[in-house]
Order: sequence, then structure tokens, then C-alpha cells
Amino acid sequence: MKKLGQLEGKETNRYWQINLPRSSVVASWVWNLFLYLATLIMVIPLFLISKYFSTRLKGHVQDGGEHIGVPYHYFTEIYPGCVYSPFVKGCELELFRNCNMIEPVLEIGIGDGYFSSLLFESTRKRLTYGADLILGTLKSATRYNTCENYLVMDALEIPLPNGSLGTVIMNNLMHHLPDRRLVLDEVLRVLKKDGRFVFTENTIGWGVFTWEQLLLRKLKLNWIADNLLRFKLKLLAQELLVDGNCYEDWSKEGQFEIISKHTFVAKTVMYLSSVFEFLNLKQGQPTSKQMLGWLNLFGLKDKINSFAADIIEYCCIMDKKLCEVEGYAFQFMELTKLGGSELGTRYEHNCSIPYVCPKCKKGLARSDNSFMCGSCKIEYPIVGDIPIFISYRSKLKGIDSYIESKSVEKSKEYIT
Repeated sequence: MKKLGQLEGKETNRYWQINLPRSSVVASWVWNLFLYLATLIMVIPLFLISKYFSTRLKGHVQDGGEHIGVPYHYFTEIYPGCVYSPFVKGCELELFRNCNMIEPVLEIGIGDGYFSSLLFESTRKRLTYGADLILGTLKSATRYNTCENYLVMDALEIPLPNGSLGTVIMNNLMHHLPDRRLVLDEVLRVLKKDGRFVFTENTIGWGVFTWEQLLLRKLKLNWIADNLLRFKLKLLAQELLVDGNCYEDWSKEGQFEIISKHTFVAKTVMYLSSVFEFLNLKQGQPTSKQMLGWLNLFGLKDKINSFAADIIEYCCIMDKKLCEVEGYAFQFMELTKLGGSELGTRYEHNCSIPYVCPKCKKGLARSDNSFMCGSCKIEYPIVGDIPIFISYRSKLKGIDSYIESKSVEKSKEYIT
């Protein structure tokens, strides 16, 4: 892989790293062969361990458990043989469904759009803006009829006027961003008074509650555990995990108030989830085509999904209680903007909100193929009806060829 688009100098805290494949046909063939062999080795242990935990946990629910009604079934076909993604995404979907979203609504990090389609179809609301940093995922999101406008943007530079939005949502993204506080300030800028910022956030439990961390620390191999954790967090862009109380501390400054906070994925649940991610040779991604091939060939897919459903049901019943006792890996936050005078124009949900320059926040002139900022002299191209609002685009090596390649590439299903 060739890494492109890494910022330098004063903007090192800002990043957009694009990976474009540069592997040869032979290297690609060798890698695929390796994955087929590795997943073949894992498919039988996956079946046996799924059966073991299903038998052990089915009906083994402690007193006081409360079923939290997680709609995990929407994700089992994308992640067969997995516990982590169906349970986590099911929890996130239910929590977002139950929050009060005020239009207009912006989603930062819409990804492939599948999660958003489930959310907004069930709430009967419209997503006004669906934003992501990666053009390829946005092209996949356009397959769903749940969003009015798609745009490429940086979460630190939202190309919308002050006080123009009722709600900003962000699912499973905040911990990947280089500066939470700057993102929070930018979100509060575009929210109306009493507007909502609703998001999920990984905590440090995401890193330390996995099976390999618990095993290594039980064996007193803390040095190995610490270094493995650092490597994993860097590899998966999770280096900025925080404890669960940072937003409570920031709320004391008076800019926002925490309306609700829900914790989910307890230590035991994260342990179980990580076992099956390891057996699937992945971390959060959809089940690989190689593993799917073996599951279908051996006729194991339906049986393993049945075992996984038993395990997820246990998690649904026990997670809330276990979070209180053991700690948690995820939190769901609903914040509201407080006080102060409204800046700019108040926009209703049925009004067209004009884009502004993400850098200077002034108005833009539009042509057929781009937006232009007269103050900054920056042109923002439009690719297939999707504007690219990246103010530092000229500093990203290879970005033009990347955009060109994505403009002709077919959209893919379930990228994220």
C-alpha cells in the first residue's frame, strides 16, 4: 500500500491519510491465498467455540438481568459468526432511535450509509446532511434514500453557518479524531441554541477488556500486554481513547449540558466479543469473503449464526448489570448547547442552508463543477453531486488522482 495525503508542519494534528492499492497481481494472489488458508484453519475452532459458549451461556442468566432489546438481527448477515459488531451496532441503533433529534440533522461519519438507513427509516425523520471524509464510502451511502445532501468534509471544518443545525450525530467516530475538544467546539458552533450533539465514544475499556489483554495480565506479562495494546491502538487508529468522565469535566465550563449518558459493552461482553473477532481474523470489519466461503462450503453459516445469537442474547440480558459492576467499553452521549446569543441566521428544517467556506466560514459562489471562496481563493470541486469541502486539499499529495479514481469506481456494499 502507498500512503498518500499526510499533512506536515503546523497541521500535523490534522490528518487525512489515503491508502491507494499499489500491489502487484502476484502479491494480491499470495495474500488472498494466505487468507483462504488462515480462515480454513480457524473455521472449525470458530464452530466449536461458538457451540461451547452457546451451550454454557444459554439459559445461564444471573438474577437481576434486564433484556435491553438490542436489534442485532439487522447485522448478523453482514457479520456471521460474530458477537462484537451485531451487539455493538444493535446497541448503538437502539440508543440513537430513542433520542430526540431536532431537524436539520447532520451526520458526521456516515460511512456506507447502512446504519443511517436503519436509523432514519425507523424514526421517520430525514437526514439533512450526510458527511464523511472518504469519497468511496459516501458513494456507497447514496444507495439509500434517507439523506438529502452528501458531502466530503473534515469534522474540524464543518462547511455550514453558525447556529444552523438542530442536531449533529456521530456514531463510532469521535475516538478516531485527532482533537475531541476542537471537534466539540466546531459542532457547538453550527448548533442552534438548545441543539443536540449525539454520539457514541469508545473508552479505554475497548483496549484492555479483550481476551489477549486479560490473559497476558493474568499471567503477569504486563510489559507484553502494554506494548501489544500500544501497537493495536495505533494500528486501528484508537490511540486517543479516554476515560468515561471527560465530558462531565468539560460540561462544567458551561457551553453544553449532558442530557443523557448510557454505558454499554461490559468487560465480560467485550471479552466474549474479542474472542470471536480473533477467530474471524478481523477487528470490526464485515466477515471476510474467505471465511464466508468456508462457512457456506461446510454448511456452517446458519448453525454458527444460531450459536452467536444465543451468546448475543446473553449479552443483551446481562450487559447493563455487568457495566455497573465491571466497567464498560462504550458510552452513548447526548449533549445540548447552552445559553449565549445566536450567531448568524436561524434556519428551519425545511429551508435550504447555504454552504460556507470550511476555512473562513464566509459564503461560497457555485458553478456547475465547484464551489469557490472569494476570500480564501479556494475552489471546492463537486464530484457526482458530492462537494469536496477540504480546505487543505492542495497539501494532500495524490488527492486529485484519488478523487478521479473514486469518481469512476462502482460503489461497494458494507464498507464499514
